[in-house]
Amino acid sequence: MNWGEMLTALQQGVVDGQENPIISAIITSKIYESQKYITVWSYDVDPYVFVVQKKVWDSFTPEIQKILRECAEEAGRYNKALCRVGLDNGESLAYLKEKGFKIPEITDPYQYLRDNGCEVNILTPEEIAEFKKVTDSVVEKWIPAVGKELVDAAREDMQSVR
Repeated sequence: MNWGEMLTALQQGVVDGQENPIISAIITSKIYESQKYITVWSYDVDPYVFVVQKKVWDSFTPEIQKILRECAEEAGRYNKALCRVGLDNGESLAYLKEKGFKIPEITDPYQYLRDNGCEVNILTPEEIAEFKKVTDSVVEKWIPAVGKELVDAAREDMQSVR
């Protein structure tokens, strides 16, 4: 379903639920006002991708490319930290503090959702393993299309926050 229609569809009962990142979608869009149950299964970290057309990239000097790459990597770390505050082991909040970035108002997203009337269910490792088991064939099917190197990098990143 088109994201622009999701909130209305939830409010009208056209759909029973949705799956999206906690902070950047559920909280910022106030979906918790229409969806009272949240199940956390830790599959998504809401990454951001920076893309530059090759012709444009090649027009930059190596020095400018280096600066842009470093800035994009830092922006990626910042965005990842914002998306993970309160959802990881504390590393994201520590990173933001260390860099002197403004700390988000909501540092405990689960409690925020509870305070706004949601029942938050956090799946156990065993329950997550069941989800993984039934979706493994879909993941394996798409690896060739996505690229094994990218999938391996994503898995390594996900493992780093478990």
